[in-house]
Amino acid sequence: MIKEETIIQKIEEICCDQGITKYELCTKADMNQSTLSSFMRKNRMPTITTLDRICMGFEITLSQFFAGMGESVVTGPYLDLTGDQMEIVDAWNRLNEDEKHYVRAFILSLSRDMDKAE
Repeated sequence: MIKEETIIQKIEEICCDQGITKYELCTKADMNQSTLSSFMRKNRMPTITTLDRICMGFEITLSQFFAGMGESVVTGPYLDLTGDQMEIVDAWNRLNEDEKHYVRAFILSLSRDMDKAE
């Protein structure tokens, strides 16, 4: 289980990495600064909705926020994605179902072509 302190430390770490203040984060996340200050000062766990807004302010996904924190439920070859792979997964998640169908067909056709070439 992830503790409140870990979430708060992660928020502070990402602010530092991105070179933004908590005020700038709140502006980007379209949230009141008092909301952020309240749970950070009191070491309380933010709601998932608040955490999602914070991630939007950081321009990352919740998955990216929690990457490397605690126990992972993902095993196998999908555990450690590269930056390029994460970019593709994020783009995939923004596609509608029709677009996903075409992208899937395209990738599978490329894979089959590569198998034939070998």
